[in-house]
Amino acid sequence: MKLKDRVALVTGGGRGIGQAIAIAFAEEGADVIVAARSVDELEETVQRIEATGRKGIAVPVDLSQGETIASFVETIASRRPAVDILVNNAGI
Repeated sequence: MKLKDRVALVTGGGRGIGQAIAIAFAEEGADVIVAARSVDELEETVQRIEATGRKGIAVPVDLSQGETIASFVETIASRRPAVDILVNNAGI
């Protein structure tokens, strides 16, 4: 497990490439925070992450709305004080 005990944050992690990246990080041992607009898609991604034995955290957010960024960062910081890997995959 190359990423054992690391924490990854993947924006746009609800589907497609972002979801695949999030799951790949989990398969390599990382806990993964996924952010996207669709709660249903985030829940599916978290289920798939947790099926690997790692922790998944879903954070619903619309990153195209600039005013949501500060609360998004605060939410992440309150759940995991450190993020080791950031993949900004959100398509805006």
